[in-house]
Amino acid sequence: ITVSNWELVTIEVETNFTVLGEDALDTDISIADGVTPSTGFTFITFDGCGTPLDSGTLDGLFSVYYVESEPVNGTQAVVRGAIVDNENGTYTAQLVTDIATEYDAYFAFGDGCEVIIDESVSPVLVTLPSEDECFIGSITNASLVQPLPPVTEAPTIFIDLEDDNSQLVKIASSIGSVLGFGTLVAGALIVVYKR
Repeated sequence: ITVSNWELVTIEVETNFTVLGEDALDTDISIADGVTPSTGFTFITFDGCGTPLDSGTLDGLFSVYYVESEPVNGTQAVVRGAIVDNENGTYTAQLVTDIATEYDAYFAFGDGCEVIIDESVSPVLVTLPSEDECFIGSITNASLVQPLPPVTEAPTIFIDLEDDNSQLVKIASSIGSVLGFGTLVAGALIVVYKR
C-alpha cells in the first residue's frame, strides 16, 4: 500500500480542514502540566487511488515537532510531538509539555522523512525534507499551552468575635450581674436572720 496523499483535520471540527502552512482553524489548547496530551491534529492517510486507509501501523513514518512561535529571551521551546496510531488509517499528533506558550507545528510523512531542528541559532531553524520524497507541512499557531491554574486553598473564614459574640457577652454579663447581686442579697439576709 502506498500513501499518496494526506490531509490534516482538527479533532473537534473534522469538517473544517486546516490549510497547511497557514494558521490553524482551531488552535489546539492544552495545559502545561507535562503529563496531559493536547487534543492534537489528526492525519488521514489515503491509498494510491485516493481512498482513505482503514488500518494503522504507519505511525513510524511520521515526524512531528512543535516549536515555540516567538522566541523569548533568545530561546525557543522545541518539543517532539507524540504520534498516536488510531488504528483506522488516521494518526493524531499530540503535544505534551510543561512549557506554557504558543507553538507552530511542523510535519513530515514518509520513509526516512524527518523534520530537522537546529536549536543552535535563534530563531530555531526548521528544515523540512524534500517534497519529492516526503509529504510535509506546517501550521502556525497550531497549539496554545496554558499555564497550570494557581492552586487555590480552601477559603479561610474569619469570625469577628466582637460582632458575633456581642449579644452573648451582654446576656452572660447580665445574668452574671443578676446572680452576683442575688448571691450578695442572700448572703446579707442569712447574716441578718442568723443574728
